[in-house]
Amino acid sequence: MVAARQPVTSVPVALISLRTRSENSRFRSEIESESRRVFPPNFKLDLISIPNNIYSDGEKLRTALRERPFFACISEKISATIVAAKILENTPIIFSLTGDPLQSGIVHVGAGALRNLTGFTSFSPTHMKRWEVMFSAFPEIDKIVVLAGSPGIQLAAEAKKISDSIGRIEVIDIDLKKNAVQQVRSALAQNRVGVDVPHTALTSANPYAIIDCINESRLPCIYDGTHYVKWGGLMSYEADPLPEAQTINEFLLLLLQGVPAAKIPIRYPSSFTLAVNLETALATKLKLKKSLLLRADVVQKKTVRREGLS
Repeated sequence: MVAARQPVTSVPVALISLRTRSENSRFRSEIESESRRVFPPNFKLDLISIPNNIYSDGEKLRTALRERPFFACISEKISATIVAAKILENTPIIFSLTGDPLQSGIVHVGAGALRNLTGFTSFSPTHMKRWEVMFSAFPEIDKIVVLAGSPGIQLAAEAKKISDSIGRIEVIDIDLKKNAVQQVRSALAQNRVGVDVPHTALTSANPYAIIDCINESRLPCIYDGTHYVKWGGLMSYEADPLPEAQTINEFLLLLLQGVPAAKIPIRYPSSFTLAVNLETALATKLKLKKSLLLRADVVQKKTVRREGLS
């Protein structure tokens, strides 16, 4: 006797994404593939994409979200996430790939997140850890110059808070409307300093030029991203991003089990990567301690650059 097949349970989930069409397709397939691992065979996610061209129009977004009931929404655009969370007061919203949830406005000081909002972020306050790595690797430096590509208010506050314990930190705002390379060169015209380059707009437009300018100064520098080391930066320390599709499905599973979104903590990266570039160390005549090399997760022996990036 053949056992009766269990009916497939289909749950509608909205995808609010700003990716290109091909990226959206890949993102969708990754979530569907991961859902088959996480959920039972008789379960199916009904993924519904919200068109990209309506995000700037609040009324169109409101209409699209209200066209049908959703079990949950997955959103990576900050403004759309907040709008969706307010429109769909009883629908859980999972945000992903945001930067600092506090500065973005998704989470508010003293109030936490909206009651139907949860999610994860690639942001982790690693500034202090980078500074500690720098002072440990190069104890001869007197201070660290932080190159901020926008008003570094948060950086300046963190620097003031810890300067007494680990050393002096100087945050320098680079005006991106002017010659950034010239400003960096001027900021680094001093001795016995280390350099910290957090991931900001400063390195987005022309990262190679900024890296080369810093290397020319022969000052030790640490970046917020392993890719900068691959491109010629001396070293980096960064938070490892969470696996996106896997994490989203874990959130969806908790929601299906009846856990309210407000009870699901926002997840931050829990692992970190230290990388060093041996070719840059040799070219700039900066000696890397053996203990630093042993500790490094990534040792880049040769700089690799992509044509057309800069």
